[in-house]
Amino acid sequence: MGLKPCKKLQKTLQIIDYVFRYTRTDYWIHFGALIAIAKKDGIIPDGDIDICTYYESNNSWERIVEMFKRKGFHMTKALQNDIEPNNILYCGFNPNEAQTKEDYDREEFMPHMCLSFWYEHKGIRYYCHDQNREVTGGQVKVPPSGYFFKGFPAELVQKKYLKRVEWPGIPGQYKISAPLLPMLEYMYPGWIYNQQRYIVDKKNTVETDKLRDLCRTGASSPYQVHVQSMNDWKNEAYINQQLEESRRQWDAKIKTIIKKP
Repeated sequence: MGLKPCKKLQKTLQIIDYVFRYTRTDYWIHFGALIAIAKKDGIIPDGDIDICTYYESNNSWERIVEMFKRKGFHMTKALQNDIEPNNILYCGFNPNEAQTKEDYDREEFMPHMCLSFWYEHKGIRYYCHDQNREVTGGQVKVPPSGYFFKGFPAELVQKKYLKRVEWPGIPGQYKISAPLLPMLEYMYPGWIYNQQRYIVDKKNTVETDKLRDLCRTGASSPYQVHVQSMNDWKNEAYINQQLEESRRQWDAKIKTIIKKP
């Protein structure tokens, strides 16, 4: 279910940028939303908008939630830090405005939003989601199965590399913050390349509606860590073991992508 550039997406982008500028919180879009503006002519493949900020911005999270509430979005859940209960690592938002089946069929609707607070450890910025969907109903809660993190080199997400950019198909005054340096390679290796699902004619015609991404799997990372408690980050042997295993999985995924016809 994709989301095309439309008035409802335009309104959502305007709200996002307003909320973060009003709360003076640095942010950037990522995942499907970043792919949308980098490659998909503004169409978000999964229909959600992923927003990222720094874990250090936790002093603003309740203000961010309140501002989204004023603008018509309610919080669906938040993942609480078990050793710093006043801080969160993730929260989600849904629009108060009802969406119809026709809205989704047309791919023109107010989207769900995911907000991740990226936690830094030894030069890597990690984000997490409610992987097992254990938190619901607007709860602020520690997920029973712990925290599932994926990461990027922190160098790539410094504030100095964020820029407000235009969204294809949306009027230019409604800009959104995005990273300048390459980041999608860590989540979707080979994302930038296409496969042609047609026989190229003698005129070398490009049929854009028959192109598909080389990498069509969900987000991954060479830096993946599962901790039952945030205290586990202090156990360096355990963290290193997790990272070694995630690197093996990453290398195996790269080999699989390379071998695909």
